[in-house]
Amino acid sequence: RRVLFRSGVACLCRPRMLPLRKPRNLPPGYWRKSPSRRPRLHKPTGFMIQTPLHAGFFMRKVFWIASSYYAEGLPFSLVQQVSVQFFTAAGAGTPLIGLLSLLGLPWNFKLFWSPLIDLFGNKKRWIFVMELILAGVAMLLIWPAQTMNLSLAFKIFALMAVMSATHDMSVDGFYIQTLPESEQAGYSGLRVAAYRVA
Repeated sequence: RRVLFRSGVACLCRPRMLPLRKPRNLPPGYWRKSPSRRPRLHKPTGFMIQTPLHAGFFMRKVFWIASSYYAEGLPFSLVQQVSVQFFTAAGAGTPLIGLLSLLGLPWNFKLFWSPLIDLFGNKKRWIFVMELILAGVAMLLIWPAQTMNLSLAFKIFALMAVMSATHDMSVDGFYIQTLPESEQAGYSGLRVAAYRVA
């Protein structure tokens, strides 16, 4: 028998165990004097299976994974690609453009400040704070873009790289803590696709 609960979880339940039909016209105290004569319960048959059928639960999970990893890949694209285009449009020389590769160092050395994420606050709070900071830092790029101040632009891109690397650790840690191990591999394709789209 299939039952659908309000939570959207379907359950295949075994029929309710009922006693055998009690004979009528028995003397008082018949069952108390002879416990072995009490009606037996039917042997349970079947098993319990619970499967999530609520489509909203699945879509919420897909949405936060896709949005989180899109937000993880967007600052990386700004630092690695937009910075090169910005300095090229500003007329910077080839040696200076080559130095922009140093902006990738925060992603290589982020392991040194990764314990701070576990010591102060939870990963969900770190994600929220880092995304607010990244949004503010991205808006700061409007200032050097108007004056073509390459020194200020490099500092802003460097700050964005550090904040983005910290945001990456927060997202990855929250993903591992939230999803069970059996589901983590199933969403790896979605993670990579959302990251590449950004």
